[in-house]
Amino acid sequence: MDPRTLLRRLNPTVPALPPVRKAQEPPPGNGTLPLRAALYCSLLCFLFGGNPTAIKIGSQSFGPLTMLGSRFLLASITLLLWGLFTGRAVGLRRDQIRMLLPLPMIYIVQLGLFYVGQSKTLASHGALISNMMPLMVMVLACFFLGDRITLRKVIGVLLGITAVVLLFFDKKAASDGASLLGDTLVVGAVTFWAMNAIYIKKIIRHFNILTITLYPMLICVPFYFFGGWLFDDVMLRPVTVPALLALAFQAFVTASYGFIAWNGLINQYGATALNAFVFLIPISGVLLGVVLLGEPLTINIVAAILLVVVGLGLINRAEKPPVGRMEKRRQETGDRRKGKGGKTKTR
Repeated sequence: MDPRTLLRRLNPTVPALPPVRKAQEPPPGNGTLPLRAALYCSLLCFLFGGNPTAIKIGSQSFGPLTMLGSRFLLASITLLLWGLFTGRAVGLRRDQIRMLLPLPMIYIVQLGLFYVGQSKTLASHGALISNMMPLMVMVLACFFLGDRITLRKVIGVLLGITAVVLLFFDKKAASDGASLLGDTLVVGAVTFWAMNAIYIKKIIRHFNILTITLYPMLICVPFYFFGGWLFDDVMLRPVTVPALLALAFQAFVTASYGFIAWNGLINQYGATALNAFVFLIPISGVLLGVVLLGEPLTINIVAAILLVVVGLGLINRAEKPPVGRMEKRRQETGDRRKGKGGKTKTR
């Protein structure tokens, strides 16, 4: 019996100790996924890789910025209704509003560059370049978040840079619709995307995942439509069924359902287990562009796929925690004490 409990029995006016809160346990299965969850995660990554192809198909009827505004409008309404229906908190405090304001400004530039750039290059190029984002996040995190730089991370970044250079000099793809301007705009978009990820990482503890996604979307919607009115060659062309399906895919499948499903998997299994599947996104992006749009599968694109996949694998591979000097010495001492029969000698 602790002294404070004893005092309470002798003198009831002594306040009781507050209940001890148990530390939040990490998600079960962190690092591995059951077969059904692994297949589900693979399907989500395959769907995420279809965004560049959907943008290309949607551009048949919508201007790039008009399509982006429509996507965010539909997705934000869907997420808001989902949050209200499931009883999640959707309100914001005043301090949260101040922290949230930079995100829409980054989003406006980031996705504006991506949609305009993707309309000027191949879907396969957009899919591969956009998957440079984790590599850029890793570089920025080393400077702004103090993350450790390792040789494996450096090699992963160099492989990603080599992949982008190969795409820039893909002459056969250039004759089929790829352009250096489009690829450069997508690289700029990915740079802002990485900055966005770093900023979110710094403030995410003050928000739930719904509010930090929903409100930047809502704020961006009028700016995208205004940008479409200013900069799109044509905001709306004759609407085709494939273009409508492509817009619905972007708004409901990847931005809404994909958001809910992916974060549900993270909550259940942890981010480490899911990182092992991100290499499927560039592969599916290229395959869908080839199958649905008839884009060429050049040697440069195949080599870029391999480089991006290996680079993502290197930076997403879980690192073993460093062994301290004393712990290492203790392990070596224990090894020396072991006898031939595997028994440890005791004094």
